[in-house]
Amino acid sequence: MRNLTCQDPGSDDAEAGPIERSAASATRPSGALAARGILFIVFTASGFAGLIYESIWSHYLRLFLGHASYAQTLVLVIFMGGMAIGSAIASRYAPGWRNLLLAYAVVEGVVGLFGLQFHAFFEQGTSLAYSVVFPGLESALGIQAVKWGLAAALILVQSILLGMTFPLISGALVRRFPEAPGTSIATLYFTNSLGAAVGVLVSGFVLVSWVGLPGTIMTAGLLSVFLALFVWLMSRNPAWRDAPPLPAVKAPQARGGSGACRALLVVALVTGAASFMYEIAWIRMLSHVLGSSTHAFELIISAFIFGIACGSLWIRRRADRWRDPVFGLGIIQVAMGVLALATLLSYSQSFEVMSFAMEKLRQSAGGYGAFNLVSHAIAFVVMLPATFCAGMTLPLVTRALIGNGYGERSIGATYAVNTLGAIVGIVVAVQLAMPALGLKGLMVLGAALDIGLGVYILLNVVKVRCMRRALYVGSVGASAIVATILFVRLDPHSMTSAVYQHGSASAIPGVEHPFHRDGKTATVDILSYPVGVIAITTNGKTDATINMAETFFTTDEVTMVLLGAMSIAAQPEARSAAVIGFGSGLTTHVLLASDTIETVDTIEIEPAMVDASQGFRPRVERAYSDSRSRVHIDDARAFFSSRRERYDIIISEPSQPWVSGVSNLYSSEFYKLVKDRLNESGIFAQWLHMRRMNPVLVASVVGALAGEFSQFSAYNTNGRDILMIASDGAEPALDFQSLLTMPNLARELERVGVRHAQDFSVRRLGDARLMASYYGSFATSRNSDYFPVLDLNAFRASYLGHTATEVFSLRDSPLPVIEMLDHGVAHLHQTKVSSDSHVASLRSTHVATQLRDYYLNRIAFDVESLPAELRNSVRETERLQRDCGPESDSDMTITHLKRVSAQLAPFLRPEELALIWRAYSGCVATWPVHLQRWFTLLEAVSARDAVHMVTVSGELLESGDDAFDAARMRYLVAASMLGYLSGGDRTSAMAIWTKYGNAAMANGELSAVMRLLIAQSRI
Repeated sequence: MRNLTCQDPGSDDAEAGPIERSAASATRPSGALAARGILFIVFTASGFAGLIYESIWSHYLRLFLGHASYAQTLVLVIFMGGMAIGSAIASRYAPGWRNLLLAYAVVEGVVGLFGLQFHAFFEQGTSLAYSVVFPGLESALGIQAVKWGLAAALILVQSILLGMTFPLISGALVRRFPEAPGTSIATLYFTNSLGAAVGVLVSGFVLVSWVGLPGTIMTAGLLSVFLALFVWLMSRNPAWRDAPPLPAVKAPQARGGSGACRALLVVALVTGAASFMYEIAWIRMLSHVLGSSTHAFELIISAFIFGIACGSLWIRRRADRWRDPVFGLGIIQVAMGVLALATLLSYSQSFEVMSFAMEKLRQSAGGYGAFNLVSHAIAFVVMLPATFCAGMTLPLVTRALIGNGYGERSIGATYAVNTLGAIVGIVVAVQLAMPALGLKGLMVLGAALDIGLGVYILLNVVKVRCMRRALYVGSVGASAIVATILFVRLDPHSMTSAVYQHGSASAIPGVEHPFHRDGKTATVDILSYPVGVIAITTNGKTDATINMAETFFTTDEVTMVLLGAMSIAAQPEARSAAVIGFGSGLTTHVLLASDTIETVDTIEIEPAMVDASQGFRPRVERAYSDSRSRVHIDDARAFFSSRRERYDIIISEPSQPWVSGVSNLYSSEFYKLVKDRLNESGIFAQWLHMRRMNPVLVASVVGALAGEFSQFSAYNTNGRDILMIASDGAEPALDFQSLLTMPNLARELERVGVRHAQDFSVRRLGDARLMASYYGSFATSRNSDYFPVLDLNAFRASYLGHTATEVFSLRDSPLPVIEMLDHGVAHLHQTKVSSDSHVASLRSTHVATQLRDYYLNRIAFDVESLPAELRNSVRETERLQRDCGPESDSDMTITHLKRVSAQLAPFLRPEELALIWRAYSGCVATWPVHLQRWFTLLEAVSARDAVHMVTVSGELLESGDDAFDAARMRYLVAASMLGYLSGGDRTSAMAIWTKYGNAAMANGELSAVMRLLIAQSRI
């Protein structure tokens, strides 16, 4: 620092500025050092609370503004802008305040009080906007302006106050310990960053799950109030109250007029911009390795902040010892740029590390905890070299300004311009650099800023003394940039591997990548497989697949086609429709196959998604070329809240629920918004992925849907997804037969194996009454914006390999449960379906029709293709029908009859089944009584005869002859309960379960059927 001042290079005062250390100040009393240590702890807690505020505010405001890139940017700009204003205010006025600790206590206390009331302010403000302000506005632009203004009103004041906290507490410490300002400031950076790194994890992994968003921000508010009270007590100590402000040398010249001072503030500005460019690039890059879940985002942010904390910790003991810290600052800036570029190399290795970890970790609760630790470690290691350097820059800049006469105001000024630089970095990275330059280009841009800044410092601030070193260091930085541009390549195979799910980052032979783009909100790729399948991915996660060769169809195609077709069946005269999520464009394409549809608004948050899906043309041609198709690049919540249009059909097919931000499209609040945008008889269709989910999470979604829509029905589209069609009036009667008479729609359905009306009805799982009671049996709360059950737990369920497909077994149970309890089932006289390898109930129904024809008409059927047990039972029942005599073992005959009944009764019509059982009528009288009762029960089940089901099953239960066979007991209990429930007698159904339930469930788990029957009995 010997040659650097805040004055002109030729000034006679070139040597002035360093703070002289007195002998008295070198030996501090232990009490004073203890007080300083206490303040460090206080500021750790303050950082903990501060990150909670930032995180939870972002959650809240994105609910109001949406998750589009402009909304994300706006939230960060308001927050960071407020911080910059607060720091500038502290820089301007704090030097004149006598007791900075008291000022800090007041500021922290006010922030805490705002935190305690934030949820109420948010609800009142947004409610007023939705109910009063928005209806009176004509333009979407005006509505957006109100949204932005309200967002600023909600958090700007608190952000300003938070921006004042660091300069105030730093100033207090520097006044009290003027001999080592660098140590104090660096330690504060460290403690604050450490608290923030821990805060983001505790908030995301613990507090939100315990007390929701409102409770989490109230927790931060309570902590701030406690800290304020504690520091207020400390401020009453004369040693803090009477500490004089740190004097500024030649104050009139130290206000930034000097080129050297301006240069140091420019350093803080530009390095802030570069650091946030890195952060945004790293978040996008690491989402390919760790997943795009909210928890992954929190792990990345925590690792980023923790790396900064490490750098601040390392510099704390050196900031006051370096003879020329500005020279060190220049070297650090260049090193940070070079090391940031090096993260691209370590990033490539991170896929292999995650692949190895996934191979070793178990799918268990402990394995999931270890997965998060590995994820945090990967993020930390990738970012550490550069973030370590970032943690040193601001303490050094601040120390340099203080040491050269800029005084106490340097703390706030440095913090303010650094935060302002962060705003610039955010806007440039998200809105400009990421879409234009891509991930690698964004990293190169940030590195170029840091390297150029370091060389500038060495050449223009430290000047002639280190010209040779500056040129050497600059050439190293420039070489790193050129080498990165020419030789570093991000591997598209690894980035689209979803290694965090599948455990492999290896390239699949023959797969091509015809499209790759780093968009504003996601990285989008098109993958072309040798078998003719094309897949579109976002951040490595597959969102849709279509077989362009038409040799077979993918499960995704079935869901997308049925979403459009079944919505039209529910609203055959629909004129307007909206689709949430462009995906491949197939759902929009199918909707436009209807001649009555006049407009389809498709809302997609990422422009690159729409461009990439051009690769699915001509399969999705109408989505692009039909004049009725209108694509809107927007967030769905923002779109619906800022427009007055109402629709006959709204379809929601967002990404998987574990993706950050997506779970809010399955919440009670979103369903309320959607309901308000439907016409009086409009319908809402919700897609939900059942693989890598669990029933509790599905229950949270069904509960949210049922809370807003009085009627809905659920369908199994492809064996792994469900479609729920909801309305707020009477349940719409879906006219499936009419779909097959519309040429364009019939062609689309034919391509995914749907040829008969019953191909739809066999997929039906139940109406709102059944689904609400079934999922209501799982103890969970509704998924809500403020209590995000889905967001917190969906990725965990995905990692553990959970599935929620057991609900599909309601259709495949040995009893016709759905048909007898669901009043919306269509009744036809003959069963005719297409075979579908994806949907078990369709396969079973197709086999049942073949067995029907085999039994009744002796139509050739390959019995050998049946599973061994069923094959054996078919042959034995055929023999029984022919020979009219049971086996000597009546129990085995019962087993054969029950097994065949289970394959026939749930899938065929009573009229068809009656013909099959009639063939045994002449023989039954010769059978033992117990066998006769079983035959009569099976006949009653086939006829859906609730009275006889109750009577005969009751006789069999009372006889006790089946007590030692748990499978038969379960069948009898279920048949009896189903009979009672079908007749509306819930009390008797529950009495059967109370009396026989334990025996029936001996050595067996509660099946989906029994869960439904018990839930129905308890209504």
